[in-house]
Amino acid sequence: MKYDNLNEFKNSFSNYTELRVQENRNKRVSLINGDVTGNVAATASGVSARVFKDGNWGFSSNPDITNDSISNVLKASSDNVQFMNTKDTTRCGIFLPETKANYEMNFTTKKDQQNQKFWLDFVKELDGYIEKNFPELLSRNLVIAGLDMEKSLLTSDGSESYSMTPRAILAVMLSIEKDSSPINLMEIWGGLGQLEDKFI
Repeated sequence: MKYDNLNEFKNSFSNYTELRVQENRNKRVSLINGDVTGNVAATASGVSARVFKDGNWGFSSNPDITNDSISNVLKASSDNVQFMNTKDTTRCGIFLPETKANYEMNFTTKKDQQNQKFWLDFVKELDGYIEKNFPELLSRNLVIAGLDMEKSLLTSDGSESYSMTPRAILAVMLSIEKDSSPINLMEIWGGLGQLEDKFI
């Protein structure tokens, strides 16, 4: 999703401005005793901007990521700070960033990315293994989930930032009876990285 065209909006910055584009991609599969109880692949995205002038901030956002929506968000943020300044004339000062920075952090996997069906089959196979080898279990609850958070940032002082920070987890929750009482066990694997990096 990396949005490489933010610089073309620099001319729209009349005051100190921070412009951000973000997209979150979520995958999740869950099973209880072999039955699929969740199978989700969803994306949420948007653009936001905030503008500082005379001690106040103006903010605006839009769920669409297009050139028009970015222009509209920048204009709305500028309008909002103008409005705020009519209501608050204290003009309190704050220290704005003075250091120009350029930063990129990309943890996208180098492996072939798999589709949702692959991860559904993956969890089903794992659940089948557990059921076959541990038939005495009272219940099996498995969840695999991945979240990719991708952000692009541009500021009016020339700073730029891009990051793609993924996390992936596999959680296995098992229940067994001992001395006529249920005992619940849980283990979680994963961490920083996409599903392919952690579980293939």
